[in-house]
Amino acid sequence: MTTSAPACYVLTMPRIAELPPENLTRGWLTEPALARAASFASVKRRADYLWVRLMMRVLLMRFFGREAVLKERPPFSPLIVARDSGVRIPLYATISHTKTLVGVAVADTPAAIDLEVIDADRPVATLYKRLYGERRFEKVRDNPVHAFYEAWGMNECAVKLPGVFVTDEEELAVKTHDGQKAAVFSEELTEKTLLTVVTAEKTDLRLLTTTAEEVAASLTAETAFL
Repeated sequence: MTTSAPACYVLTMPRIAELPPENLTRGWLTEPALARAASFASVKRRADYLWVRLMMRVLLMRFFGREAVLKERPPFSPLIVARDSGVRIPLYATISHTKTLVGVAVADTPAAIDLEVIDADRPVATLYKRLYGERRFEKVRDNPVHAFYEAWGMNECAVKLPGVFVTDEEELAVKTHDGQKAAVFSEELTEKTLLTVVTAEKTDLRLLTTTAEEVAASLTAETAFL
């Protein structure tokens, strides 16, 4: 990857409760990561933790080189330390889950993602007007469901970025701590799930999907499938 433009790669896959093969976790994850995973009493939580990091390893291997490593910093997402002189440093990692889907992103600019399950029975029009006002609701009247969940995702991403969620009458926006307006992207995925991506600056954004089997096969072969 070159240093010419910031990039953000988002990878989603169905959430599973089974632990990944030990040869993958031992081969690709650090001892601190394995130790933290072992500290979780719940197998499901342990599986989430390990699969997320293996997904990050796939993105790093494909787009940033195998030499990039994950440095654990609980309770936050891992810090990525890149040793490849051909990439922009630092790199950033971000994570989100629903009951059925897990998403990770790796970027070379501050970034955050959020996955929200769209509830068709939720009174989103009423909630949107209560939270953001009648005047702003008129601008999204044609699709209040998407607007509500996008705003929800922006708020979640602002916390992760970190930044500030701005909700005045003129705009809904995420701003970085230096006052710059962040870039916002949202798209409906399968199972009526809305993905929101917020990056500190406009990026070359790529959305990718995978399965646990593909992640395992990719890392076993040491070649990324993407």
